Amino acid sequence: MSNSETPGVETKAVFATVDGTIGIVASLSEEKFILLEALEKRMEAADMSLGGLDHTRYLALSSDTNFRWRAFTNGRKKELRSKGFIDGDFVEGFLDLDGPSRDKCCLDIGGVEEVQRLVEELSRLH
Repeated sequence: MSNSETPGVETKAVFATVDGTIGIVASLSEEKFILLEALEKRMEAADMSLGGLDHTRYLALSSDTNFRWRAFTNGRKKELRSKGFIDGDFVEGFLDLDGPSRDKCCLDIGGVEEVQRLVEELSRLH
């Protein structure tokens, strides 16, 4: 697969699912990964997920137990936080935030314009 036009991002695979989802697997430079990881954590901490739902958890319908829905779980290991991955759909939600919320997310991690440009560039890859 050829490199993307975004410096520090190398597209490794493009995939599609039977339900119509299109996604990418890409390698990020350490600098871009650290910035996006910090943004993701800020958005989680500020509860800036879709509909105010907890991004990292869901309530199982069959019990009152909370599970991490984007992390590996099996019969022995549960609620392990994923490492080395950025949830692109969640981070893309940054583009839908109002100005004050964007400012809050970008404190100490980069300028709003820089973060917005990176998220927009990554969203165009798929």
